[in-house]
Amino acid sequence: MKMKSSVIRTPFIKTLFKKRLGSTALLGIFTGLLGFSQASIAHNDAAYSHDYRAVASNPSWMAGVDGTKRVSELSLPGTHDTMSIRAGDAWQNQTMTLAQQLESGVRVFDMRTRHINNSFRMHHGIIAQDTYFNDVLNDINSFLAANSSETVLFRLRSEHTSENNSESYTQTLNKYLAANGAKRWIPTSSNPTLSEIRGKFVILQEFSGYAPDGKPYGLSYGAIDKQDDYAMSTNWALHDKWTAVKNHLNKSKNGNRNTLYMNYLSGANGSFPYFVVSGHSSPGTSAPRLATGLTTPGWKSSYPDFPRVSCFIGICTIAFEGTNTLTANYIANSAYDSGVAGMVMTDFPGKGFIENIIRLNNVADYRELRDARTGKCLDFEGVSPANGKKALLWDCASVAWQKWSYDANTGLLRNKANPAYCLDNMGQPYSGGGLHLWQCNASNVNQQWSFVGNNLRPKANGYISVDAYGRDNGSKVGLWSNHSGSNQKWSWGS
Repeated sequence: MKMKSSVIRTPFIKTLFKKRLGSTALLGIFTGLLGFSQASIAHNDAAYSHDYRAVASNPSWMAGVDGTKRVSELSLPGTHDTMSIRAGDAWQNQTMTLAQQLESGVRVFDMRTRHINNSFRMHHGIIAQDTYFNDVLNDINSFLAANSSETVLFRLRSEHTSENNSESYTQTLNKYLAANGAKRWIPTSSNPTLSEIRGKFVILQEFSGYAPDGKPYGLSYGAIDKQDDYAMSTNWALHDKWTAVKNHLNKSKNGNRNTLYMNYLSGANGSFPYFVVSGHSSPGTSAPRLATGLTTPGWKSSYPDFPRVSCFIGICTIAFEGTNTLTANYIANSAYDSGVAGMVMTDFPGKGFIENIIRLNNVADYRELRDARTGKCLDFEGVSPANGKKALLWDCASVAWQKWSYDANTGLLRNKANPAYCLDNMGQPYSGGGLHLWQCNASNVNQQWSFVGNNLRPKANGYISVDAYGRDNGSKVGLWSNHSGSNQKWSWGS
C-alpha cells in the first residue's frame, strides 16, 4: 500500500508494525490504515499554530486580573524553549518571535543561554539561535513599557557548554541587568502578588548565585512543582504524555494555593515537537492528524482520550491528538470549574490555547464609561494612572486609560491602564466635589460606587451622582445632587 509522503516523514511510523503490535493485530492495523485517507483531512484547531505571525492580540489581558492574586493563584500561558525558532522540525519549538508571543498573551518563557565569550547566546541544546540575551531583555522591556498592567516571568538557565569565558555566569548576567534590568522585580517574597510585579519581569532562577544586593535574582525554579516528562520513545507514547499533563492540571487545580505549578506539554526524542502538541502528520497549522493504526471496536478501550474519526459501518479510526488541543479542551470543560492551571508551557501555541488559559483568571471586563449628553468618555489627566490625577471628559478613543471595570461586590471602578488605581471621590461626597484616581482599596468608602439605573452614585451618599460639568474635552467630572439631566447618565461602551 502506498502511503502519503506526509505520513512517511513522520518519525517512527515503521515501528507500528515492528514493535508496538504483534502479527495478530495486522488486520486491525490494515483497516486503520485504509481509513487513513479519511482520517487525514485537514485538522485546523485553534489550540495549535505553526504560522509565523502573532496568533492573537492580548497585550494587556492582565489588566483585568485582580492585583491581590499571588503568582500561585494565576493561570499563565507559557512557551517551552521560547527562542528556538530555527534548525528544522527536530529542534524547532516556536514560530512566533518573542515580541509576537508577548502580543498574543504568553506571559511565561523558557530562556536558555549558552555562556560563551562573556555573553549569553540563546540556545536549544547544541543548536545556537540567532539572538542574544540583550535582545530578549530589550523585547521584554519594550513590551512592559507599553503595557504596565502586565508581568513577564522567565526561566533562566545555562544551556550547552560554557566556552571562552573570563567571567562567571552571574558576572555576565549582572552586566546585562545593569544595562537592561531596570524592570526586574527585586524579590520580596517567594510568592508575590500581581500588583507587586506589574510592569516588571520576574526571573525563575535555575542557576546558583546571588545578585549584587545579596538577594536571589528572582523566584526559585527548583521550588516550582513541575511536570516535564518530555522523553518519548515513539509517537505512541503521546497518550501517556497527555495523561501526565492532565494529572498535573488536576494537581494544580486541587493543590495548595501557595504552591507554584508548571506543566510542560512538550515532548521530544522519539517524536517531533510539533507532533506532540498537534498530533499532526506534518507541521502545518491545518495539516492532517496522524492515525494511530488502531480502530474501533477492536481497540475501543485504547487511547481513550484520542478522537475517533472517519467512522464507516461502525468502524472508526483512532487518531492522535496533540497536547495543545487536549489541554485547551480540558480546561474549557465545565468540570475544570475555572480552576488554577498554573504555568502551562508548550510549543506552537494557538489562539484557542492561549485564551482558554487566560479565561481561567476571571479577567474583568473593561469598557468605556460614556456621558449620555456628549458621548464623551470618563478619562483622567495624562495617560498613566497615579494618585491624585483628576477625572475629566474626553473624546472616546478606545484607549486603556478610558476603560473601566466595575465590581458590584466591592463597588470599585478600576482603570485598565493600571488596575491598581480606582476612581475616588476625594473624600468629598457632596455637590461640587471632584473625582480623581487613587490606589485601590476595597475598604475605602471613597472608592465604593453603585449604579442606580444610569446614575453612578457613591455608596456612602445616594443623593448625589457623578456629573459631567461641561461639554468640552478636559471638562471636570465631579459630584452633584441627583437630577434628571443627561450629564448624570452614563452608559457602557466598547
